[in-house]
Amino acid sequence: MLQLTSAFDIHRDVVSRLSAREEAVRSRRENVLVADTQILNVERDEGVVYCWKGATGNTRICKYDPHTKQNKLLYTFDKQVCISSCSLNREETLLAVSLTRSMQGGDDHFKPVSKYLTLLIEINPINNTKVIKAVDCKVKVQFLYPHLSRSTVLESHLLVAAEDGYIDQYHILLGRQEGCKFVMQNTEHLVKDRVTDEFCWVQWDSDTQRLFFLTSREKYVLKCVQFFPDHNFETLFELPLELPSNPFTSVRFINFGHDQYQEREHEGMKLMVFTDKSGKSFDELWLTLKI
Repeated sequence: MLQLTSAFDIHRDVVSRLSAREEAVRSRRENVLVADTQILNVERDEGVVYCWKGATGNTRICKYDPHTKQNKLLYTFDKQVCISSCSLNREETLLAVSLTRSMQGGDDHFKPVSKYLTLLIEINPINNTKVIKAVDCKVKVQFLYPHLSRSTVLESHLLVAAEDGYIDQYHILLGRQEGCKFVMQNTEHLVKDRVTDEFCWVQWDSDTQRLFFLTSREKYVLKCVQFFPDHNFETLFELPLELPSNPFTSVRFINFGHDQYQEREHEGMKLMVFTDKSGKSFDELWLTLKI
């Protein structure tokens, strides 16, 4: 019999601890602790990135380590913001955050104001913030994770997928400061590579560091791109598919974190790729289609 064990429970591992630490912060109306928690992403090292909003009006982004059972504060916005996508690099020095325009309280400090705003935040040690996208379409972010056995590297790589249909890979150079701290080196001009300039469906595979996406210029083709610890990537295969015309009502993002602000979509075709976790063979690749 299959037995499943919960590795993370946001109420047990987060909310209960917030209640113990912030008893005095109560909702005026309901007289209960305000802990509007939201799971944002689960990174390759199994760390859970989440946010919570308190009665003070701040939005805090934190990480839960399932191995040490510890919660770590990563970054604090001084107001309540709506986070639609978030990712933390392996060194825990950079945070990529995609915000929706629906923010509460005061004017937006980040210009220009667009429906979606994507920030690259240097959380350690300077708290430097750079706007990398200000657009009116949905944007998803995901840091690449090198092999966990590798020592710290001096470059982070970030995938940015936009609802407009393109995916870029950003390269953020890191430099040593005071011996052990790492800071961004090329904030004025971030180098990037175009992974694809056209897709209607995309799925991220964290275990194998692979990206699957569907193109439809002449006919539908499922492509798989493999990312490596350095900045290189290559196309592993291209698989033509016989699909109905306009199978999706909108661009679909699979395994790009958890977005509670995304509208639930029940129309159109459902597509998901299942692969062997080891990534050593394509014999275990399964394509599931539901209409």
